[in-house]
Amino acid sequence: ERVLLAEDLAGELAGLADGQDADLVLGSDATGEGEALTALSVSIGVSGDDRAYFNSVMHENFASIFPRQDVSAGEVMQQITAVMQNDQKLAKYV
Repeated sequence: ERVLLAEDLAGELAGLADGQDADLVLGSDATGEGEALTALSVSIGVSGDDRAYFNSVMHENFASIFPRQDVSAGEVMQQITAVMQNDQKLAKYV
């Protein structure tokens, strides 16, 4: 159930990313606290203590998460999972 919610949110992110600025998708302030990204981190189970870090890592990897405008929700979720698996601090959530 949590995976389905994460995929739905990834789909929303992918839809938002289609032709829009990364700041609009992931949040415009320097701490990276976009609503969709926060909802995604909560659905994945990222603890409150690690959410700012998660947001930062997602910002840093935006180009690999959204490699093209027509990226699917499934692809977004796969890329987010891969980024998390390759991060020592976030790997415990996947």
